[in-house]
Amino acid sequence: PSTKNTRRARQTIGIKVTMHEEDIPDPDNPEHEKHKFFDKASKQYFVRDIFNAYVKKGQEIETTYIVSRKFEPQSKTNTKVKFDIYATDGETPLHVTEPGCVRLAKLVIDINPDDNPRLECRMRFASTEISAEIKNLKTGEVKELLLQYNNMGLSQAAGTLSTFVRVPVREIMPWGEMEFDSMEMSEML
Repeated sequence: PSTKNTRRARQTIGIKVTMHEEDIPDPDNPEHEKHKFFDKASKQYFVRDIFNAYVKKGQEIETTYIVSRKFEPQSKTNTKVKFDIYATDGETPLHVTEPGCVRLAKLVIDINPDDNPRLECRMRFASTEISAEIKNLKTGEVKELLLQYNNMGLSQAAGTLSTFVRVPVREIMPWGEMEFDSMEMSEML
């Protein structure tokens, strides 16, 4: 008989996103007002700094648990996409600016906006580490990093991280066996 190795997530881990005003979680929360802005190009209101969780503190996960989501840039002029990875001891933070939210790492990938690129942000939650990767599905280019757990939680990323540029992104649809709510996301300049 086979057994599954499971553990409880020590922290809530996710990425920073900006969402269309009508798609934000808990839309009546007054905290959103501090993060709300109007994008002149699209003539729409957005809320930035939303914490989009990939795994929540206390969640039981297998040691090979993988979450993957696909995105596409909204802007046709940007040449890089940046993903900020955050952690917190809170279970359901609304924004990455809340007390206790810490940026662990950033991943940047080059894109050619003329190619209508699609990107995949994938995280694997192992017993002692988290690996994260961004893949340009058009070119196959991959940027990845490894985050190690220490006795206190997550430590710094192994290796060096590249510089980054903030770029709009939008979730296309969930991927894999996990089910997630579909939402539009962007990371506006």
